[in-house]
Amino acid sequence: MKILIREVSPQEFVGYFGEPSRDALARFVLAPVPFPRGLFFAYREGTSTPIARVGVSQSLDDGKSAAVGFWAGDPEAYPTLMTFIENWLRPRGVSKVMGPMIYTTWFPYRARLYSLERAGVSPDFDWEPKQPKGDEAIWEFAGYEQIESYSSRAYDGLKDFSVRLSPPLDAALKEGFQLVSFAEEMKEPAKRIELLNGLFDLTMESFSDAFLFNAISREHFHQLYVAGLSEIKDLSCSFLLRDSDGRAAAFSFAFPDQGYLVLKTIAVGRSYRGKRLSNAAMAASCQEAVGQGLDTMIHALMRRGNISEVFGEKSTLLWEHRYGLFAKSIASS
Repeated sequence: MKILIREVSPQEFVGYFGEPSRDALARFVLAPVPFPRGLFFAYREGTSTPIARVGVSQSLDDGKSAAVGFWAGDPEAYPTLMTFIENWLRPRGVSKVMGPMIYTTWFPYRARLYSLERAGVSPDFDWEPKQPKGDEAIWEFAGYEQIESYSSRAYDGLKDFSVRLSPPLDAALKEGFQLVSFAEEMKEPAKRIELLNGLFDLTMESFSDAFLFNAISREHFHQLYVAGLSEIKDLSCSFLLRDSDGRAAAFSFAFPDQGYLVLKTIAVGRSYRGKRLSNAAMAASCQEAVGQGLDTMIHALMRRGNISEVFGEKSTLLWEHRYGLFAKSIASS
């Protein structure tokens, strides 16, 4: 049966296909960020109920590349949807399509590659890419190539890892750096703003050269981080280091989840590099987690070649989840 495509409004787009986190989906679709986008439903001819959805944003490389995300529904509709989107993008000056990605790398992106996972049995996590097993194959089927790979690795021996990281934290505290808890700072509006400003400055500095990095405004960063931190129920293991003058120097965004300490983001300001502050901030996260009785950790969503890959070398690998980002060149018209 023929598959037809229709462009829809953001209000129509949310709430279909049993989305488990409808509020989060609505936040992404209706986000107050200046990204032009198209949202599309696929239907079988003669029917009125959508069988698949996808969203596209012309928000990368000054509009020369587009991000495709929000995929859900019947894989049978995917080739038709992607052909439609590619034809929709060409006259808009797009020559490359990447996905799965919602807008930019500030939002959820990457496909989970179930077939490449290794080691033991593992749980699934809300912070991971979500798609049914097998759906990752639809990218290659539509002519896309994997351009980047990522992994989340779980290790035992968090206590020993924490001990190995302790000397840099001890040294930083002796030098006058102050350790600030995300959980405590988020309780008061004024301190929350100060915390978010510090995180913004460090993030913009630390990741400006990162793969597919897109700078965003301080206002949008605050909106995204407040929403993101609000979804993490326990911020007790996330810490910011300030220098003796109160300037943000480094942070470790980490949180407990299903018995693991998830080490999500480590950032250090340029002027503070060489002081082992990344290890110091991570040590604070690990010490807090050990104090809570945890002894397993996850180095989450690491890009291939990231220095974080070496952190678990002296620990036993429990399991690894892998993810990929795909792209396809299209001739613009």
